[in-house]
Amino acid sequence: MRTVFILLCLFCLAATPVAAQTNEEAPRGHLGIMAGTSLPTGSFGREDWNDDKSGYAENGVHVTGLDFSIKFVPNFGIAGALRGFNTPLDVQYLANKYAETYGGQFRVESERWNFGGLFAGPFLSVPIGNILDLDLRFMPGLFMAFAPEIVVSRGNEIATQEPATGASIAMNIGLCARFHMSPRLSLMLQADYLTARPRFLIEQDNGNFTETVTAYQDISTVNLSAGFALRIFRR
Repeated sequence: MRTVFILLCLFCLAATPVAAQTNEEAPRGHLGIMAGTSLPTGSFGREDWNDDKSGYAENGVHVTGLDFSIKFVPNFGIAGALRGFNTPLDVQYLANKYAETYGGQFRVESERWNFGGLFAGPFLSVPIGNILDLDLRFMPGLFMAFAPEIVVSRGNEIATQEPATGASIAMNIGLCARFHMSPRLSLMLQADYLTARPRFLIEQDNGNFTETVTAYQDISTVNLSAGFALRIFRR
């Protein structure tokens, strides 16, 4: 019995410094990059010829060039992200609707929607053992959007909607799972929702005259991302 007690004491003495060192070196934040698919929702992804708010957006891609977090207390901190999106329009749907409405054969050509912003806000982090952190983020941000140039043609008739730039405040809400592959590296999987309402001044040229109109476009997307992060801010 004395031998067993001595062995247990030796084990506890040996294990305590390791546990303290592991806790001391646990990172409080991360710095990473992600990319993935972007799925338009609401009026942004709606295809309704009779609804002026329809955005006719199709599935696009997005890149998070800078994803950042730091915890100030065990479960709370600040997260941030610099994000960019690239989203095409369904030009074939538009061409078909122009043909149905005005007759003849139409061709619609369009650049892509480009938008993004800088986001930062509080997040709740829930650790699951030593291998996983679940982060719930609420990040408002400054949002910029670039509406595409659209060219509609029927034979020699051409109408053009010039590209335009709009800005607004946006909100990004998401859940990120960080799987710790090593003390320094994590695999990140994220699902989030982005919403914004930028204001545009758009020049429209129908061949006879040009006019400038003010327009708002509700932009909302559900985004699925994957990437890698360095674990930083060790205790």
